[in-house]
Amino acid sequence: MSIPVYQIATSRASIGSKGLPVHGQSYASTTAYPLQRRNSLCALALLLLFTGPATRNLLSQELWDYSPYRIRVLLAVEETSRLTARRTEHVARTLPERARVWAGPTLKLFVSKAPAQLHADALYHMDQITDDQIAEHWIKWNKDDETVEELSGDKVILVSIRDTRNMFHIQARELDCRTRFWGPIINRLIAHPLQVAHEAFAALADAFAPLARIERIEGKAAFCRVRAGGLIQGGESSPIAISRGDVLRPMYRRNNREGQPILLQAIPWTFLHVASSSGTLLNCNVHTGIRSPLRGRSTSRTQRYGLGIRPVHTRTQLQLTSTNDTAQTLTGYDIYSKDPVLAAADAPPTNQPKTLPPYFGRSDWRGIVDIPKGKIPLRIIYVKNGNNLLARLPIVPGLEELQIAEMRNDDPRLLAEDYTRQIHARVIGLVTARQLIVARVEQRIRDEKLDEAKTLVEELRQLATRDDIATMIEDYQNRVATEIDRFPATKSRSRQDLNNTQGKIDRLFGNVRALLDQFLDPNLVEDLEQKIATGDLGGSAETSSENTTEPEATQESTAPATKATPSQVEKPKDEQQATSPPAASDGKKSD
Repeated sequence: MSIPVYQIATSRASIGSKGLPVHGQSYASTTAYPLQRRNSLCALALLLLFTGPATRNLLSQELWDYSPYRIRVLLAVEETSRLTARRTEHVARTLPERARVWAGPTLKLFVSKAPAQLHADALYHMDQITDDQIAEHWIKWNKDDETVEELSGDKVILVSIRDTRNMFHIQARELDCRTRFWGPIINRLIAHPLQVAHEAFAALADAFAPLARIERIEGKAAFCRVRAGGLIQGGESSPIAISRGDVLRPMYRRNNREGQPILLQAIPWTFLHVASSSGTLLNCNVHTGIRSPLRGRSTSRTQRYGLGIRPVHTRTQLQLTSTNDTAQTLTGYDIYSKDPVLAAADAPPTNQPKTLPPYFGRSDWRGIVDIPKGKIPLRIIYVKNGNNLLARLPIVPGLEELQIAEMRNDDPRLLAEDYTRQIHARVIGLVTARQLIVARVEQRIRDEKLDEAKTLVEELRQLATRDDIATMIEDYQNRVATEIDRFPATKSRSRQDLNNTQGKIDRLFGNVRALLDQFLDPNLVEDLEQKIATGDLGGSAETSSENTTEPEATQESTAPATKATPSQVEKPKDEQQATSPPAASDGKKSD
């Protein structure tokens, strides 16, 4: 954008002697130049006011796309007879030389000796160094660097080299300056001293993780811009390139007015799966186990980033714990697993049917299930207890050695589900026996065998009644309530989970109570006695209920219980023959 340059006359001396105005007009001319100056300055101020944000955004994007990574390498080398000062200088020279060949113009490496206050920790306790320690002993990029902010670059990578008698132990770990997030420690062991510089750079390269800035969110899609993506020359082979199938971990940062971070957070149980790329812009699928993980938008004080992942372990142990106060481990929960599917880059979106993924395993007595690495880095884990789906967790096996997933303790609901199955089966058997006796009593009344009909009614009296089943339901509910009281919940989230579980338990017992109202007539015995006394075979309430609509199965009801809803019972063959009308005769008796 071209900005016009205004030339403003500051005095009458800048005007030639020719054509000078007369005295009457000179006053007006001398006042016209200050007015012109003020108008020009106002126009320039308005131009900067309206074009300032756009210009700043354009400049920010150019700095993000076309400026290289600035990486500070803090080198800590143990002083031994084999790790001399000369070898240390050789390593310090080799790292930036190899970086230029490895990454080209996309990054600049600044190697310096680790500060004395961090030297011992970098060698022996690298996992205990914090970003505050790095900021406290921050090293300027050069002598002309006037930046006040610590950690003003892109990355800080710690590299340590130790001599452990027969082997050289090399470690590298990255700190991302924007997100203040520490990557995993990369370990390498070598025997030959001539390979120290080579392996030190290899560890540094493995520790590096590319970064992308989340531009916008559209539903379950996130659009990200790759850091220094405009400088990539080798395509997907570049170390800073992020290609289709890669996985990013979303980060959130909020700054104060001075630009210092006041909130830094790795968004839990959320990953970005790169589906396609166009230039420096990435189109990613958002996989998350929480609600609205990337809500809002990026502003000058809030930024969202996607950081590349580096799985260093062979597996991840997923531990299931409850959200109540005791943090109980959840044992025997079913685990299902599937790999997310990336559609073709030019394929239109399709609605795939929701089916349960393949069964993977079950949590052990510690609430742990081992998840090994797969063909692709990202996996989706489903946690079920009985017929209830508790969680959907995206996970990158090998990224962390142990991950703890908190969810509600579903054991009381599963106990209630088992009790309601028992009650449901009891009701089915009771309804079957009652309907069979009713059919026999009605047949005896037709045959005018009233004594046998009364005997069958006495058998009906010996069966469990509706009140007996209601007492059983109340007893089972009290047992479930006692089980819930074993796990106190005072935290807000645990209390909310407990209320959710209690609501599901109430619906389970409410469903079986509805069966009593629908299929168990409390006046059945009195109706049969009245039929025996009058000989009237009018339809009873319980037999007519066979044709009524079954209660709808809720999500908590089990599949076997749904199939076992009481249905019409077939009569025995001898009774069917007795009740069937006689065949029409042609006037001849059969022999």
